[in-house]
Amino acid sequence: MTAYVGFVDNTMMLAHQQMLETIRDVCLAEGWTILRYDTAITNRELLMMAPGLSGTEQIFCGVYCYQDSNADFRDDCGSRLCRRRLGGTGSGNGIRVR
Repeated sequence: MTAYVGFVDNTMMLAHQQMLETIRDVCLAEGWTILRYDTAITNRELLMMAPGLSGTEQIFCGVYCYQDSNADFRDDCGSRLCRRRLGGTGSGNGIRVR
């Protein structure tokens, strides 16, 4: 996969949500299939599948935003991006359920 360099900020949307969108755009450009990109929920989530090196494997990756203004995280707004290794891909379940 190509290396990308850049930054996100809070000008168009919250920075962690902008980063999730950037990850989606980069993965689309690299040939990943976007299985779910849910922006309707507060804790947005992205579920993707890559074809692997031979083109016959299926590599699944999930990334979601978590935010809580009352939480004490590493940043000022109580938000973060989390990744998840996925075992199953039930269509009705959120990433954190898997």
